[in-house]
Amino acid sequence: MGLAERRKALGYSQEGLAHVLGVDRTTVGRWESGKTEIQPSLRQKYAAALQLDPAELDALVSGPPATLPESAGSSSGTAMAQGISTT
Repeated sequence: MGLAERRKALGYSQEGLAHVLGVDRTTVGRWESGKTEIQPSLRQKYAAALQLDPAELDALVSGPPATLPESAGSSSGTAMAQGISTT
């Protein structure tokens, strides 16, 4: 679950949450999309509005760790697995 999903689950619109936090609606949108970080001075208030503790908010903001598909990586790894020299 991300920030937007949590907000919606609590019945907030971006505008409604922005009003509670004292920021512009576009600021909430930028936080949800990851374009900007939540200001440190608003983190506690944001967490409270989303009924989270700060650590849970941090987890939502950071999201799950990115993983590469097994086939991703250097082409030399694939070439070497096929017995092809890349040098």
